[in-house]
Amino acid sequence: MKNYVICAGGSGVRALEAALHLCAAGLGPDEVKVLVIDPDASNGNYTRTNDVFTDFRDCCDAYRGKLGDERFFATKLTALAGGNGGSGLQAWSPVNNGQVFRDVLGFDILTPQQQDVARLMFTEAEMNMKLNVGFKGHPALGAAALALLPLYGVKNDPHADPVWTGVAAQLTTDLSNGPVRVVIVGSVFGGTGASVFFPLARRLRELAGAMIGNLQIAVVALAPYFTFPVLADAAPDGPDARKFPIATRAAAEFYQHLRSTGAWPFDAMFWLGDDKPADVVYGDGGEHQKNKAHFIDLLAGLTCLDYFAQPVGAGHGGNCYFAGPDGDEAANQNVTTWDDIPLVTLNREEIRRKLLRFALAGAMHVGFFREMLENPQSDLLRRPTAIPWYFERFSQTGHRLNAPPHNSYITSLSRFICLRHFPWWQDVHSSASGRVQLLNANSIVHQDGPPPAASLDLRRLTNILFPDMSSPDLEAVHRFFTQTCIRHKARVGENAAGDGAPAYLATLAFAASEFIRKEYPGV
Repeated sequence: MKNYVICAGGSGVRALEAALHLCAAGLGPDEVKVLVIDPDASNGNYTRTNDVFTDFRDCCDAYRGKLGDERFFATKLTALAGGNGGSGLQAWSPVNNGQVFRDVLGFDILTPQQQDVARLMFTEAEMNMKLNVGFKGHPALGAAALALLPLYGVKNDPHADPVWTGVAAQLTTDLSNGPVRVVIVGSVFGGTGASVFFPLARRLRELAGAMIGNLQIAVVALAPYFTFPVLADAAPDGPDARKFPIATRAAAEFYQHLRSTGAWPFDAMFWLGDDKPADVVYGDGGEHQKNKAHFIDLLAGLTCLDYFAQPVGAGHGGNCYFAGPDGDEAANQNVTTWDDIPLVTLNREEIRRKLLRFALAGAMHVGFFREMLENPQSDLLRRPTAIPWYFERFSQTGHRLNAPPHNSYITSLSRFICLRHFPWWQDVHSSASGRVQLLNANSIVHQDGPPPAASLDLRRLTNILFPDMSSPDLEAVHRFFTQTCIRHKARVGENAAGDGAPAYLATLAFAASEFIRKEYPGV
């Protein structure tokens, strides 16, 4: 089974960001191939996700396949568009940077009758809109641009695009070898995401040809979950949050039309939204479009992984799934708890346990061991006999964690945990004013930058999950440390785990599992 994620627009890349954090904790499949479609590659959401993607890949290079039975960073990521020497993402755009929409249409070479039709479909402002930062909430423009998609992957065609030529070749190769699942994720109320779903699914099915039985396509459609004020000096062709509900209704009616007419190109469609949209700063694209992570991003990322986890042969029903608040304001039930996460295949308790394990291991690394491992003046490195298990397992065997390449592996882990993972969790919990009740938000400690970072309060190691118990546990670190010593003494999985930094992370994972078993009954 091959898995593809195609992320469209800013909301799509934020869902990818969430999926990366979930994969880091061991919730992903063995491999995922990723394509980003966004004319606005300079937007802040994309830049942040690319940073997470790059740091994730660094951790994969260090730990993937070297942790024994542990699945931290076990998902291999392949960026279909290449980019940055293969280490990062590269957004593909259906238009050229700075291109005016009328040139996309070839308006000046159309017949007078065809020009009249174009004027009927698009306003004069839309016709003259520069597309250097995307379609800015105008999905009709994106749909028109993506109508050329069948030409992009055809060799020797004047419209041929090297990215889509490669995607087409990769997809057909994978389809010839077995089942392929593709998840397309984006919003239905913006510009790029709302314009991608149907033309892209149709093109993928065309590429499959006689192998269509091996292809399954799911869509994660995001209804409005954020809003922004209308500015007096905003560009007239910029995005307008007041139009989000109308755009969403139009999209729903369009997809219902496809279902009723038998033109439905999807094997599954998942709708996610929130009736209390978060307030964000207005941005019509570029670096200023950098919204905080949201709990809907988390649900979207989980939905992608949930679809990939379905048994082979499942998922061909063409079903629609919906998830949102239950609307019971009187009972104050409009919150997201572990029991509220919408799933089809994955086990809810396993998700909570794996995310907790990764959080605990990460907390002990950045809050306790990191200083000893990265500070050249620390006693651990100058006098390794101070901690017998470190001396016997790493120093004495020549796998000191402060020597290459293991010191760079440790640094990669620190960066991902401290600069990416915990700040993301902090944003997820602050996105809905207390309505996200997954981790204990009071256990997340923000650290001013630059760059901004976050860690977990080690006094709350026994209270990482919601709700806050308020009383700190000053002995929790000692009990966790004791589990790392037991892990070393028992030599559990030593032959399965690699040497050096992988053995260290495997030790933390084992200690986290034992800590959960003793300190979190029922998890």
